[in-house]
Amino acid sequence: MNLDLDATLNVLENRVRRMIIHRLSQEPSYPLQLSKDLAVGQQLVTKHLKVMEKADVVTTSDEPSPSGPERKMYTLTKYVSVAVDFAPNLYNTRILSFSDWSQAARNLSARGAFSKDLMDIFDEKSKGASMESYAKAISEIDREIEEIERKRVALLRLRDIVMSWAKRSIAHKDLTGQERKVLYHLLETGDRSMNRISKELGILREDVDKTLTRLKNEGILSS
Repeated sequence: MNLDLDATLNVLENRVRRMIIHRLSQEPSYPLQLSKDLAVGQQLVTKHLKVMEKADVVTTSDEPSPSGPERKMYTLTKYVSVAVDFAPNLYNTRILSFSDWSQAARNLSARGAFSKDLMDIFDEKSKGASMESYAKAISEIDREIEEIERKRVALLRLRDIVMSWAKRSIAHKDLTGQERKVLYHLLETGDRSMNRISKELGILREDVDKTLTRLKNEGILSS
């Protein structure tokens, strides 16, 4: 799946579009019904739906209307998780797709952390389970997600602290802007490949080589 972070964030930055996504996550709908459900003018809803369709967040289909001509139904198309993390010593963005059920199933099976009741929900035979069973499964999944998020937040804070220690250790060093740029790249990626540093930072390879050599001579980098 082609995932464009900027295009996705452009869709999500608008509150009305987020409301529409929330509503469409419950079931497909058409502009007039969305307008009524969200208490937003139909013209404005249609305008936002066009933006979302252009970004490939929704797709449309024509369906019969009980009281007139066919109406255009809108359905969400993407399975996306977006995160933006920033702090004084941290900047990270990522966009992921979770549309691949086979990969998700392998990950869940390998983890082995869920209850038998939850795993039974994924059995073909359980598709006629009660609403209570589905609700219980969703609650368990949500608890797992919350636990993962708590751990993730703790790790983000720890990363920020370690990065601040690293910066403090070179604060007194007489370094050029280019040298600091290369150091920050090394801290953030752990990659010391001259070709990649040259490409990602827009610095000539020979200049990268000179910078790394000086940083080694200064004892900032190990050989």
